[in-house]
Amino acid sequence: MLIGSLGFQDDRLNKRETQVLELVLEDFAIHKINVIGASPGWIYGHRAVLSDDGKSIMVLGGMIDPGSTETSLKENVEDWVLDLPGSIWTRSTDRNWQQWVFHRTDRKHSQLWNLRQAIWARDVQWKKHLAREMERLESKIGRTPDLDLIPSLYCPDDSFTQLPQDEDRYNVFRVLVDGTIVRFTEEFRLVRATVEGRLSRDRLQALQESVRNKLSTLHGVTWEIETLD
Repeated sequence: MLIGSLGFQDDRLNKRETQVLELVLEDFAIHKINVIGASPGWIYGHRAVLSDDGKSIMVLGGMIDPGSTETSLKENVEDWVLDLPGSIWTRSTDRNWQQWVFHRTDRKHSQLWNLRQAIWARDVQWKKHLAREMERLESKIGRTPDLDLIPSLYCPDDSFTQLPQDEDRYNVFRVLVDGTIVRFTEEFRLVRATVEGRLSRDRLQALQESVRNKLSTLHGVTWEIETLD
């Protein structure tokens, strides 16, 4: 059984269904299986776990393509179950976590990786390396960036707590607010944010605007917020 895939962009456009295929071992032919029910959508990068009785498969994690070039990929935060005898999808959770992304209005690359490299060079006092990084940043941004904004990038005030970073996920940063974890993933062209729960409207807006303003200041260009709920 093959569930989901990234595939080619043209295959993903305007498709909300989850691809389910069967591999026939006798001749290694692959056939599409028609399924019904509430499916994850066009999903990839997920985990598929077979139940102990072999009658169902649970799909966890991964990313979902909404089927539009105008909308960013969305993290799959729900658990989905495919009943194999009936070929029926069901959603087994209802987390409904808040998600959004920050990206530059000009859609150019983020400089966060280089900014963090400059901070590292400054912290370990590698002056030549720092000078090279700052020169590169100045040429990209058009002015000298304020590196001191980086440590508090995702913490608007003292009510937000920066959590320890996972060594295996160098580009993921977590903060704790009102007992809820918010994850920020720094990608090539955007910053992805996922609330592992729900924040109040005021808290959410304050966090979003603070991060957006700091990203705009660091890059010398306006960033915007794209909600993925």
